[in-house]
Amino acid sequence: MDTPNLGVIITNPVARKVIYSIYILVGFALGGIQAWYGDHSPAWLPQYLAVYGYVGLGVSGLAIANTPAGAATNPGPTPDPQDYAVDTTAVAPEATPTQ
Repeated sequence: MDTPNLGVIITNPVARKVIYSIYILVGFALGGIQAWYGDHSPAWLPQYLAVYGYVGLGVSGLAIANTPAGAATNPGPTPDPQDYAVDTTAVAPEATPTQ
């Protein structure tokens, strides 16, 4: 029996990008409204934030399903330590006394 490939939920990368972008923009807008009003936020805002969080489960599931296998375990090439070598021969200038 073949297991279904979850990566075929939405195969079009442009469609996924649109979904992710809309989700981010809605979250940005709701967060901005919450920050603007603070403790005096509109009565509808907590419900919208709850729905936004719930929808996030599906959006994150879509992102996980479309992440290539092994992407988290293969971060890429290891940087060469020589690229980040510190010059220990440099001397700091002496401070001059102020009057």
